Amino acid sequence: MKKLLLVVAILQFMISCQDKFNGKDEQSFKTSRGVIEQHLDQKEKKDLEKAMRVIFIEVMRLKWE
Repeated sequence: MKKLLLVVAILQFMISCQDKFNGKDEQSFKTSRGVIEQHLDQKEKKDLEKAMRVIFIEVMRLKWE
């Protein structure tokens, strides 16, 4: 349940960003992530990295179920 709440909180953070991630292809994702990170301070960048890892782990868990 805690993980679900964390994912929801992360999604709200990501949705509220002015810039959006572009998942069209890997290069587009990297470019959009770089643009988003330009507007963040160091703590926010660390939080974003943690959020991306949580999402990645959840996606992998769902894939293997």
